[in-house]
Amino acid sequence: MRDIPPAILNTRIIQSNENVPEKIRDDFRSGEKVRIECIPGYMDSERQFIEASCVGTEWYYSELKCERVSCGFIKEPAYGYIQYKYDQSFQAEAIILCSEGYNVHCDTGLLSMENGLG
Repeated sequence: MRDIPPAILNTRIIQSNENVPEKIRDDFRSGEKVRIECIPGYMDSERQFIEASCVGTEWYYSELKCERVSCGFIKEPAYGYIQYKYDQSFQAEAIILCSEGYNVHCDTGLLSMENGLG
């Protein structure tokens, strides 16, 4: 038996036959496979997931580089501008500000979502 699959930054383990996160086990047998995918808000530019295979007492798997999804820049409003709190990636925040003499008539706060939209 082999202990848990490799810990890869910003990923989760998925059961091979279902699309639900695996409960952490420590009793994997040689020949078992698990699917590893990026957590919501992160993605690998080359693949959606990898399979890790337990062979004997070792885990074999490809690289999975999960990086925060970029939301890009928000279109500037007429008579106003966007102020970003730090960047334009997943969970980043931005505020809509009006030019002098104008008022905002909607929610002024925006949050970047896991799919890159805000």
